[in-house]
Amino acid sequence: MDRFREWLFTSPEGTLLKIVATGLLGVALSQLTTGGVNPLIVLAAPAVITPIINYLSKDYPGYGRTH
Repeated sequence: MDRFREWLFTSPEGTLLKIVATGLLGVALSQLTTGGVNPLIVLAAPAVITPIINYLSKDYPGYGRTH
């Protein structure tokens, strides 16, 4: 699991995977717009998930954080 986390948070491919996954989440959330969810929430949620995941991970080297 540690090798996967390192790959996910330090490689360009891992970043691409996170972006695609949040895009797919956006598609799933767009289905909720028929249920009365504000479209701005549907738009904003996937856009902020990847940076939040990166910030909360101790394995992500960005954002000026040190281990």
